[in-house]
Amino acid sequence: MITVDGKEIKQSYVLVEQQRKYTVSGKLETEDGQPIANAEVSLDKWNVEFWEQNDVIKTDEKGNFTTKQSKGEYQIQLGKSFTVEGDMQHDEKLPVYKMSGTVKRTGTSGWYEVYLKPGTYQVIDGDTVIDTVDVALGDTRKDYIEHSCKGNLLDVSGLTVPEEMRETGSYTIFVERNGEQYKLFSVPMDGEENAFDYELDLLDGEYEFFYADTRIAKVTINGSDVVKDLTLPLKYVKIKLFDAENHVIPLSEQNYVKETKGSGNEYYLTEGPVGYSAHAMLPLGSYVFGGENKNIQDMQNATFTVTKEDDVVSVNTQLYRVSGYCKLNGVNASDDARITLFDKNSSSTSAANDVEDGKYSVYVSTGEYKVTISGSVGILASEEITVTDASVEKNFDIEAGKLTGKLTWENGSSFTDFDTDMCQIGLQRQEPYYSSRLANIEQDGSFEVKDILFGTYEVMVYSEYNNAYVKVGTITIDSKTKSRDFVISGYAVHVKMVDSDGNPMKGQQFSFVNTEDETDIKYFYTNNEGEACLIISKPGTYEAMFRKESYETVTVTDKNVSAILRKSDLSFR
Repeated sequence: MITVDGKEIKQSYVLVEQQRKYTVSGKLETEDGQPIANAEVSLDKWNVEFWEQNDVIKTDEKGNFTTKQSKGEYQIQLGKSFTVEGDMQHDEKLPVYKMSGTVKRTGTSGWYEVYLKPGTYQVIDGDTVIDTVDVALGDTRKDYIEHSCKGNLLDVSGLTVPEEMRETGSYTIFVERNGEQYKLFSVPMDGEENAFDYELDLLDGEYEFFYADTRIAKVTINGSDVVKDLTLPLKYVKIKLFDAENHVIPLSEQNYVKETKGSGNEYYLTEGPVGYSAHAMLPLGSYVFGGENKNIQDMQNATFTVTKEDDVVSVNTQLYRVSGYCKLNGVNASDDARITLFDKNSSSTSAANDVEDGKYSVYVSTGEYKVTISGSVGILASEEITVTDASVEKNFDIEAGKLTGKLTWENGSSFTDFDTDMCQIGLQRQEPYYSSRLANIEQDGSFEVKDILFGTYEVMVYSEYNNAYVKVGTITIDSKTKSRDFVISGYAVHVKMVDSDGNPMKGQQFSFVNTEDETDIKYFYTNNEGEACLIISKPGTYEAMFRKESYETVTVTDKNVSAILRKSDLSFR
């Protein structure tokens, strides 16, 4: 009982006796009576069902240890169980033998000691098995002295592989020792910077280095460091791809070449030094340019051969450069703009490229082409050009505006998530064919339509799958920005179509019939949720039909409506 501010308060207390710990001392020895010195050994405790790790005991140079433990049954790793009931001495011989020796490698050395049961063990350095040892009776001494093996990468003709080739790709090298795979490494080696392309620490022995299936070096380590360059079965070549006017065509990392024989392997190129199209490390043989060179027409017909003697490969084409700038309202077009050249006769794509910093270039053969500039909203410009026997410069100065505003319903209904998810505002005109634009409608009915070419447009509201398309006005775009609000007449009908079991009718076409005027009929498609949005012009009761099967009706009075329409029990009309 205690008193606080004159009030007596009763409190209860439980006294818990702290679990007492006892001193356990002892000495650990190997099976042959040698102290297990300077070791850390697991001490397990029986928890009624199984042994669990309880502590780690540490021995001194004579194998002695001291630890504090509570009452219970214990077992030193690989030892016999013993019971702690008070302070005690516990000496034990463990069925292990000592293995020790020197470890030495480039820049470091040391001594190791381990205690092992008799058996056969693998010695692992990193992820490489460097030795297999048998531990039997008595101590084992095993030294591991490694020496440095280092060197550079050379191509098949003995040239040093340029730094750019090492930075843009890696070369995986396999190492065998005594005829068995020993380790693998990649050049460049991660996180290492020195005067050599590679450096390994290896034990004495015979080693063979392989790139793919080709042996590229044989090395003997015998008590000293070794410097050995690795000659890859690849030739470093610089490529000059010329257009019909003898100008170098630039290539990039998206461009590749393909072997014309054998497995037909593909090799991606690296943007070349000044004055060259590209450079690469390639096996000797014949090549054809691959199909990803979209900015260059008919590259599949351009072939070349890589030999041991040639440091430069030249390829001639009959292509001409089409280039220029692209400006939108006097400013360089954004980097999401793209130019495409279509063959005028077949309409197939001849070449395409991104606009970068407002400029573009593609390479095509002689002929007539339709050129389009497209952005994130659609096509911004389209013109025709003719390529005869010279390069063509074609510039695009595009004028476009932005329209902002707000949509409201004439019947006073508010926009819902259903409206904004399934409906868009669109600007439409016939010519040019690519000038139409679409934009999303926000929850409050606001919208923003971008990159509208100057001209006069019909303003429409569309719903998914064109189930509804209602004209809400006309507007002329003749400036960079314009603002106008529009009113939608009619009534939105949001429906979800389900069968008699309540399952959504996904991706189906329905008819929507005014029960008072069967000539007033619309058709709509449902989405993946079985939903659709229609806009009807007048109130009334409407019945949904799937083929000849009837669904429930929905009545429109003076506001937008939403309904789930289930298949009718009277399913046929």
